[in-house]
Amino acid sequence: MRLAYSPSLGRFIQADTLVLGAGHLQSLNRYAYTLGNPVRYVDPSGHFPLIPVALVLGAAALLATGCTPSLPSVNESGPFLDVLERDFGLTVSPDFTPQERQWLSNAFEQYADFLGSRDLFVQVIIQQGGLKEITIDREGTTGLANQNGTLTLHDFSYVLGNGQPMYTLDETGKQEVAFSKLVWHETTHFLQFALPDSVNKYVELTPELNWQRQQRLYISNAPGSNRIEDYERMADALATTLYNQTFAPQYGISTADALPEAFRPWLQKQLRRH
Repeated sequence: MRLAYSPSLGRFIQADTLVLGAGHLQSLNRYAYTLGNPVRYVDPSGHFPLIPVALVLGAAALLATGCTPSLPSVNESGPFLDVLERDFGLTVSPDFTPQERQWLSNAFEQYADFLGSRDLFVQVIIQQGGLKEITIDREGTTGLANQNGTLTLHDFSYVLGNGQPMYTLDETGKQEVAFSKLVWHETTHFLQFALPDSVNKYVELTPELNWQRQQRLYISNAPGSNRIEDYERMADALATTLYNQTFAPQYGISTADALPEAFRPWLQKQLRRH
């Protein structure tokens, strides 16, 4: 049994002796308690997460009455956003319209597919990247992802452009495109918080960025400005990649820069290590 627990860190400081296997991605973090889901599991031995007996008996009683129990699972069917709210503590502002909630859920689902699974989205974006809350600013003109865990969206970018209508209200599909690209862009910042080396790898694999730096085309004297530029360009490129995977059949391939082909295999290798 693991006894090395640090109350100040809120985590174990001695690794589990067993890993359940590649099919249980949460178990790859050997310092996490019960696959990061203490609401569902207990671990009296320190080796295996178990569903508490009371929960099992309760489920059996429900089955005996013809009812089907609902147990938390990141991979269960249904809107991904609902699962993230209910089981993983994500807070979503009630100011989103039902249509926007559906777009948001779809965008997260597509991002999870890019990473490899819903499980990896939770592990990287929620647990390691720190995403806790999603809000919408109706008066704002820029999205925001901060390390306090808040992702703020705005509707200016998908309703207006330079003060003029970008899409008419009957072009719902195109509004979903712009909304989704904004979600993907801002979500990528939480990926960057979780895996800072991803930004370095993106720059390394993007020759035009290295060339521009050599030519001093976007070198600024402001402290940290070039690093910020790298973060933003990577977020734009990932959003373009997801657009091409999701919306290109309806609206055509984007002419904007997508991620280098070698980036995703590198990323998936890093995720397996985590």
